[in-house]
Order: sequence, then C-alpha cells, then structure tokens
Amino acid sequence: MKRYKYKVKGIIDHQAKEKAQTHVQKYLDRLEEWMGKWRLSLAPKKCAQITFSKARNIKEDTMDVKLYGEKINGENNPKFLGITFDSRLNFSAHLQAI
Repeated sequence: MKRYKYKVKGIIDHQAKEKAQTHVQKYLDRLEEWMGKWRLSLAPKKCAQITFSKARNIKEDTMDVKLYGEKINGENNPKFLGITFDSRLNFSAHLQAI
C-alpha cells in the first residue's frame, strides 16, 4: 500500500485522505471479488478500521470505506489476535489491557 502524508504544516491534507480512501476502497473491492471467486466471505460488522499516524487528532479522522456495501466502522483501539492497537502504535492501550 502507498503511504500518504496526512499532515502538511500541522493541517490535515484532505486531498491525501481522499486519495488514500480511494486506494483502500479499490483494494476492498478487489478483495471482495477474490473472496467471491474462492467462495469465501467476510463479516463487515466484525471488521474495524484504524489509521496509524503520529498526528494527535487522527482518531476522529476515519475513512468512509465499505465492504459488501456496509460501512467499516472506525475504532480507536481494535483488537487483532489478542493485541490491542492504538493509532500511534505505542501499545499503551495493550499494556493497560493486560
């Protein structure tokens, strides 16, 4: 995946966000196609999205992406295989959980 610079001089660059969102949605569309080919499916309600960034206000900045026509909700601290992630990848949420 491409890396997009969200902040330019402390301001969120909305063009970069839109480009990233388009790129992620195209990937999800291709994933749906591949999953259908192999007769597999995902549960969009069990999926979560998070944007990893050093920016402080990125938590409110979620993308509008869909899987099987359902919006994937943004989460501040999603869990994956027992690890709790946070947007700054410092694992403080995981350490608090354990």
